[in-house]
Amino acid sequence: MTIAIYARQSVFKEDSLSIDTQIETCRAEVERREKGADIKVYEDRGYSGKNTARPQLKNLMEEIENNRIDKVIVYKLDRISRNVVDFYNLYDFMNKHHCDFVSVKDEFDTSSSIGRLLIGILINFAQMERENIQLRVKDSYYARAETDGRWLGGKTPYAFKLAKDKNGLSTLKPTADKEIIELLYKKYAFDSNTSLHKLTKFLYDKKGISKTATAINNILSNPIYAIADQKLYNYYKSLGANFLNDSSEWNGERACCILNKTDQSGEKTLQNPPTDWKIYITNWKGYIDSRTFLMVQERLSQNTSYSRDNTPKGKFAELSGLVKCAKCGRAIKIKGKYGSMSCVGRSELRGICDTSFKGVRLEGIQEKVAIEIQKYLDDFTKNQLEWKAKLEEYQKQADSLQTEINNLISTLAVNPAIAETITKAIEEREQQLAEINYKIQADIAPSDKIEYRVLKVLQRTGAETITAKDTIYKDLATEEKQALLKILVNKILLDESGNIEIDWKI
Repeated sequence: MTIAIYARQSVFKEDSLSIDTQIETCRAEVERREKGADIKVYEDRGYSGKNTARPQLKNLMEEIENNRIDKVIVYKLDRISRNVVDFYNLYDFMNKHHCDFVSVKDEFDTSSSIGRLLIGILINFAQMERENIQLRVKDSYYARAETDGRWLGGKTPYAFKLAKDKNGLSTLKPTADKEIIELLYKKYAFDSNTSLHKLTKFLYDKKGISKTATAINNILSNPIYAIADQKLYNYYKSLGANFLNDSSEWNGERACCILNKTDQSGEKTLQNPPTDWKIYITNWKGYIDSRTFLMVQERLSQNTSYSRDNTPKGKFAELSGLVKCAKCGRAIKIKGKYGSMSCVGRSELRGICDTSFKGVRLEGIQEKVAIEIQKYLDDFTKNQLEWKAKLEEYQKQADSLQTEINNLISTLAVNPAIAETITKAIEEREQQLAEINYKIQADIAPSDKIEYRVLKVLQRTGAETITAKDTIYKDLATEEKQALLKILVNKILLDESGNIEIDWKI
């Protein structure tokens, strides 16, 4: 066994505990507990415990990472860290590398049940502190927007450039493309024959600007261009949005900006409902009058044809949004029950592309895609059947142990007289559970890996389909096909001869 002694002294004072004293105390503890163990000493002289930026601590963590240290001993807990969150992160790192931790004077030993109990308490405090930090950051974020209306960062919106206001705060300044924004709003608000796709064609034909219908939709629904007055305030109030400024500040002198409009915590970005939005008055002026802006919003809300174009449905649904023109890279629209195809660059943005898919059968594209996906699944099946069985067995063992632990805790609550026996039983099962969880993390691919995500999709259909070679993909329901293609494929390039090239994520 190799034991590391860590000692730290931030300042050199006669009345402070010297590093030499810390080390000797820890050596005595090793001699008492682990006689004959190899000892390595790491000491940071003149470094504060307020953070972990210490050279010898860094060296120690590298040794732990390389699995060269079995246990770390310190004189007191504050020698390694004075910050609960930092300590938890250090301990979590040690735990992942099967390294125990002992604080001599605090009688703190993670190899014991009491030590792990204290760790549990510290973890709860650390979690509370992290949540408090996140809340303070969010509050500060919203406070800056509320008090000075600054631009809070992110991708600079079209027709704006970054600038500084008179107080040196970040703001947005309109560019020469401001007239494009005004033109888009005017045409969409006052010309009922103008669609989003017609606007993409108009921009390309008249201005040489290439914008997708989705990009134009985002521009037309963004109030950072609009004049924030009482009409706009009442509109967002009717949607249930939240405001960072008093209604009196919606006086038509500035624009407004929406925060928390999307949820990016998952694998894909989702639109939050208006009740989750936070809207603030900006430090730049809007220039689209509220009447025009609200007319545009009304049309966008009724634009069901646009939403239908983007809704996967029918027998070709799994290919929706993935098939692109190999020549221009634009989307290929699939229409009708027979799946006729047209390149957006040709049908709606004439002049960009001349590719025709006349005579190309979508069923044939489906078959070619199915063959390529099946090749992947065959290899996946061969390599991952054992992995799946192992995962299921580990999970059964973990669930069983957790049930036993819960039952023992319940017994302890009603019969404290046998606390020692029950505590020992809990400790044994916790150790077994920790070993199983470690195996799941170490031996089984983590959940963010493609293979794991594919397996989770296949598990929806039952274990038997995973071994059904040459029939797996075509026998899957459309929902599972969509899920697999989303995981595996970026896009499918199609040429006018019907040949495909898959841009894989793997």
